[in-house]
Amino acid sequence: MSELPFQTLKNFCKSLGAKRVSKEFIEEIEKILIEELDKIIILAQEFAKHDNRNTILEKDVEIAIKEITKEKSL
Repeated sequence: MSELPFQTLKNFCKSLGAKRVSKEFIEEIEKILIEELDKIIILAQEFAKHDNRNTILEKDVEIAIKEITKEKSL
């Protein structure tokens, strides 16, 4: 599993108005982001493969996100 840079996540949270964030908070956010990104990338890769491409395009990601969002709303 990949890791997202701690300071980048911390700065992102602060840019959204968080004054302070704990290490545990950042670790949990990282875990959630990686899980969701994994789902998106795997599904987008399937869409690219179905279209006989090796390259994942923006449209593959958009469709993957729509599919995942639809599954969560069911």
